[in-house]
Amino acid sequence: MNRTFLLFLALCLGLASSLHATEPVTFEELSLMLRTGGSPQEILNDVARRKLLQPLTSGQQETLRENGAPPALLNALQAPNLIASPADAAAYRAHHQPPRQIITEPSAPEAGVHATPAPVQPVLLSDRFMEGIEAAKDLPEQPVRISDAFSLDQLPEARAQAQRERKPMGFIMMAPTMLDKPVSTRAPGSSGALLHFCQAFKKSLVLVFVPIDTKKEVLPPAVLAGLTAKEMNGVAPCMAVVDATTSALVVAVPSGNVKTVGDDRDKVFVTAASIMQHWLSYHPLAIGVPEGGQAASR
Repeated sequence: MNRTFLLFLALCLGLASSLHATEPVTFEELSLMLRTGGSPQEILNDVARRKLLQPLTSGQQETLRENGAPPALLNALQAPNLIASPADAAAYRAHHQPPRQIITEPSAPEAGVHATPAPVQPVLLSDRFMEGIEAAKDLPEQPVRISDAFSLDQLPEARAQAQRERKPMGFIMMAPTMLDKPVSTRAPGSSGALLHFCQAFKKSLVLVFVPIDTKKEVLPPAVLAGLTAKEMNGVAPCMAVVDATTSALVVAVPSGNVKTVGDDRDKVFVTAASIMQHWLSYHPLAIGVPEGGQAASR
C-alpha cells in the first residue's frame, strides 16, 4: 500500500468523523467509519450526538457486521433515541437529494449572482463537457503543474470565477508526487489520472486542487461529502463537483485504482458529465443554494 493511499485514507477517517457535524449520520457514513478503522465507541458517541438519519434495515445491519461492527454496537444502534427527528431527517433530504425543480433565474445579468425562487422547466443547454472529454483522449504526454488549478488559498477567486462564468467547481484531491512528470491520459496510475481530470474538465469546470494533507476545517461541507463518498474507495486523485458557491454537491467522480486506464476513466467521466449536464439544465447559473436559503431542488 503506497504512502499516498495511506495519507488519503487517514484523511478520510478524520473527515468522516466530523463530516456534516450537525447533520444525521447515514448508513453510508457508518460503513465508511468502520472500513477506515473507527472504534465502536467513537462511532456510537458520534451517533449519540448527531443521531441516525433513519433506522437500520436488516440488510444494512448485515453489511455493517461484515465491515467489522461488533454485536454490541449493532444492538446499541437500534435504540429509538438514536434516530433523528422527522424534521431533521426532512431537512437533510431537502439539502442532499438530487434537484427536482429549478429555483433560479437564468437571465439575471446583475453582478453578484443570486438564485431566485422561480419554478420553471429545465433550460435547454448545449453540451458543456463532451468536447473536453474527447480532446483529452488524444493529448500528448505532458506534466500537470500546480498552476493548472486554483489552490485552496485562492478559493474566493475560484468562487468568483465560477459564478461569473456560470460553471460548477471541481475539487480534485491530489498529492504533490503526481505533479511535474510527463504522463499520458491513457496510462494507469495516479499521475495519469490527475492529468486526465485536469484536461477533460479544465474548460467546463473551475478546478481547485486539494492536497491530501489538507485540514478538514478548510474544506466546505459539500466538498467533504464528495471527496469522502463511498464510490471514491479511498483512492486519489478523485474529484468532488459542487455548485459555484461550494454549497451543494453535484457529483463525486472517482479515478478507479492503480490499474485503471484512460479508456475506463472515459466511461466514468461521461457518466459524470451526464449528471452535471442534467443538473445545469435545472441550475443554469450553476448555483444550487440561494443566498441565505437551502439547497435548490429539482
